[in-house]
Amino acid sequence: MDKKNLTTQKINNIKVFNLIKRLGIKTSTIGMKYILSVILIGYNSYDDIMNYEEIYKKIGKKYNVSPSTVRNAIQHSLDHRNYNLAEKNFESVFGYEYNEYTFINKEFFEEILRIISIES
Repeated sequence: MDKKNLTTQKINNIKVFNLIKRLGIKTSTIGMKYILSVILIGYNSYDDIMNYEEIYKKIGKKYNVSPSTVRNAIQHSLDHRNYNLAEKNFESVFGYEYNEYTFINKEFFEEILRIISIES
């Protein structure tokens, strides 16, 4: 990977991290690391239909855990977010009124990928 691509990837990582943090996801959870991985994998190979189970397998292999551990850690992070921060920043991030349903793994990833695709 050349220096320009590495710098671009680093900038994307920071943008995604900050976006997720604004939505109240706690940075200290292992799920945050997995959320970042899923979003960056999805962004770098964005397709109309994402197979999250395959992505969970890929991440699980990387971190030597099962795909269900990845999925559960992500859901735990989404479930235990800072609700006040999530509600406060939700509309400015997503562009529509707060919706609890968005904090389901697949929906969350799809919305974040939509936003970063628009910004790119």
